[in-house]
Amino acid sequence: MSDDLHSGQGAAVLNTTVDSAVLSSFPTADGVQTLIQISDADAPSEYRFPLSLPEGGQAALFDDGTVIISDASGVAVSGFRSPDLGTEWWGYYVQLTRAETRRVATIIANNQGATVAAGVVCSALPGPAAFGCGAAIALAYFKIIDPVNRANSAGKCVAFNYPWLAISSPPVGWTTVNATTVNCRR
Repeated sequence: MSDDLHSGQGAAVLNTTVDSAVLSSFPTADGVQTLIQISDADAPSEYRFPLSLPEGGQAALFDDGTVIISDASGVAVSGFRSPDLGTEWWGYYVQLTRAETRRVATIIANNQGATVAAGVVCSALPGPAAFGCGAAIALAYFKIIDPVNRANSAGKCVAFNYPWLAISSPPVGWTTVNATTVNCRR
C-alpha cells in the first residue's frame, strides 16, 4: 500500500473479505479511510457497493465528498458529510446535523422505532460498521431518547459515541452507545 494514499493511523479497525479482495478500515485524524486490497493484477479494477435508498430516492455526490440521500419527493432524508464522522482514542463518533437531530427526534416522537432512527444515525458509516452501529443503536434506543430530545429542544445537535470494548491495538468492538448534546457544526 502506498504511503502517499494511506492516511490511516495504526492497525485496521475492521477487515472484511469480499470475493478475493480485503477491505480494511483505518482510523484517520478526521474520520475513517477504507482501502481495498486486491490479490493480483487479474483482479477486478472496479468495485461497486450497493446503496440502499428509499423507493424513488436518489443519492447526490458533491465536490467536497458530501453525499445527500433524498426521498422520492426530493427531501433530504440522510447522507454523509466527512466532518461528521471520526475516531478518537475512546472510539467512534457520529455527529448529526441540526436537520438530522430534528429527524431523529421526530422518529422518536412518532414511535417509528430503533430501526428507523439507526438508518439516520448509521448511514454515514461504511457497510459492516453501519450494521454494527445499527445493532448498537437498537440496543441503546431507550437510552438515547432523552439526549436526542434535549438536543432538539435546545436547537443543538446530538453526537452518538461508540466507545471501544477494550483499549487495545487494534481497538475492539463497542461497549455501548451514548448520545450527547453538542453545538452544531453547521
